Amino acid sequence: MAASLILSAPSFAWGWAHRMIAYIAQEHSTPATRAVYDRYLDSPLNNIALWPDIFRCRLWAPQDFSDAPDYTFKSWEHAVSVGPDYYPLLKSNRPEGNGEGYAAILGYIERLQNYKEMTDSAVVVDMTALVHMVADNHCPGHILYSKPDGSYDPMGGGIAGGYGIYTHSFNGKGKHTLHSLIDGADAIHNEFEKNLDAWKDYLDGRYWDKRQEIIGSGDVGSWLQDAARRSKVIYDWVQPGQPLDDSFYSDPEHEALFSYLFAAAAYRLADIMNRLFDPEYESL
Repeated sequence: MAASLILSAPSFAWGWAHRMIAYIAQEHSTPATRAVYDRYLDSPLNNIALWPDIFRCRLWAPQDFSDAPDYTFKSWEHAVSVGPDYYPLLKSNRPEGNGEGYAAILGYIERLQNYKEMTDSAVVVDMTALVHMVADNHCPGHILYSKPDGSYDPMGGGIAGGYGIYTHSFNGKGKHTLHSLIDGADAIHNEFEKNLDAWKDYLDGRYWDKRQEIIGSGDVGSWLQDAARRSKVIYDWVQPGQPLDDSFYSDPEHEALFSYLFAAAAYRLADIMNRLFDPEYESL
């Protein structure tokens, strides 16, 4: 019997990119992998993709988790710290400890390699966290950069300090962090109206033939390094407090980055899941 995730579903607008990435990953999962989803989950991947955001302990909560359950999602697992060469760090170099997503992803993968020996609930939690954390790397605001000397860069990311603390008006209204604007990128291709199949068709049409190049050897560290190297340009595009509008998303260079990061996260997630759950799987 599938283990259930009991929660009130958030609106589709929040986290739609996570849903879209998870949907595409499931569509590119093999039949054997989908059978594992069906065995443990009572919803498709796109419906469980936001669970870690809903149940995580945030940075401003007490940081002593010694009495917390084993599966307590921490905000600093939602970001990745990278060194001067853009390769992800296993241990954050930031004073608040934020940015340990690389180690978290590797931990979920390692445990799920023995999923048949785990309890159903543990499989559900690790699978759900893995889906979410891989999808997080579609957003440049989840990447925390280092200075050339290896120390942390306070302007290097949008989750804890850095760019996330600056606010921007968007279309003349409100105050939004750059992290929030690029995490959802709600104005990208409004013509798709957040239709999952329309997004899949668009991204597959643009990137499917490049999937082997995107996936490469399947090394998670190299994937995150690629995302970090590409994403750093965001800090050249936008200055702190700069007003933004829809042209931020429609600019061809900007749209190309966001679309690539969406497709890369989806294909890499599909590759991870197929490697974990289909012993006959060779490549996407």
